[in-house]
Amino acid sequence: MGKFDDYTQGSSTILVSILNIDKKEKIEFLNYLQKNGFNIGLANEVIEKCNFLWVNINTRKAFHGLIGCPLCEPLGNQAITIKEFKTIFEIYRNYWKKK
Repeated sequence: MGKFDDYTQGSSTILVSILNIDKKEKIEFLNYLQKNGFNIGLANEVIEKCNFLWVNINTRKAFHGLIGCPLCEPLGNQAITIKEFKTIFEIYRNYWKKK
């Protein structure tokens, strides 16, 4: 298995756009992910120069990404906003609680 398999495993990797948001919003989102058990690879890179964040909801791993450098095919083949990610993640969390 390759270096990024934990980040791209299965069909649960979501591409979250953090393009055109300020440093504070990026930090808040990274804190949200960490609070929910996500391991974030190269968090400083995300804060400083990242446009996108690959987030795998099954493996609870996140990694920075740049335009034109795909790690895998994201869920829905589309980047989504932080707000949209939180909505989707809350839906999945509700299902996990029912198990």
